[in-house]
Amino acid sequence: MCDARVFAPQVAHFSGGGWDVQIPAVTGHPGGICARAEDMLAKLPPKFALAGLSLGGVVALEMMRLQPERITHAVLLDTNDGADSDTARARREDDFRRARDIGLENFMLEEMIPRYLHARNRGDENLARVIAAMAADAGTEVWRGQMDLLPGRRDNREVLKAARMPVLVGCGEADALCPPQLHRQMAAAARTTARIFKGSGHLPVLENPREVTAAMAEFLA
Repeated sequence: MCDARVFAPQVAHFSGGGWDVQIPAVTGHPGGICARAEDMLAKLPPKFALAGLSLGGVVALEMMRLQPERITHAVLLDTNDGADSDTARARREDDFRRARDIGLENFMLEEMIPRYLHARNRGDENLARVIAAMAADAGTEVWRGQMDLLPGRRDNREVLKAARMPVLVGCGEADALCPPQLHRQMAAAARTTARIFKGSGHLPVLENPREVTAAMAEFLA
């Protein structure tokens, strides 16, 4: 339920530094997650650096599996390289029903923000407004489409083991959805060290933008 606003601090930094920054929308696709990745690949330059957050990271892993030779660098943030599970699917369906009952914006403010963010950021009204606005603008139809991508999520641990491009793996220290230990395992598979961002949960790109942007800039340099 995020759009380009989730990367606003990073877009400002890299666009100002001469990078051509493109943020394809991660929406549903009738062909599933592989077809969504193929559709994105068809619209991107022959060579590019890739960054994905959460569901975007899952799609990024699929892109790395399909056409690794086109990707110069890969940044995977607060994501999951494993296959989908019955437990995760049931939780998503419960969330979707709850959001329909109380309204999507209310659901984000009352339930998802406490689950997403580091405790110190849950009272940040500006951050809450951005997150709620992205969800409200996306709406339940986009959310449904994003949810329908995930049952096709494959186990992509071998993708990281086979990666030949440099890989940056990182997450917020308080990410309860995709926790640090998972990212340490992913980083080990990619023969690197996970970056754990302080003072942030599932959205360190907004919760701790200075540290995340610095890590990406150093990596891409």
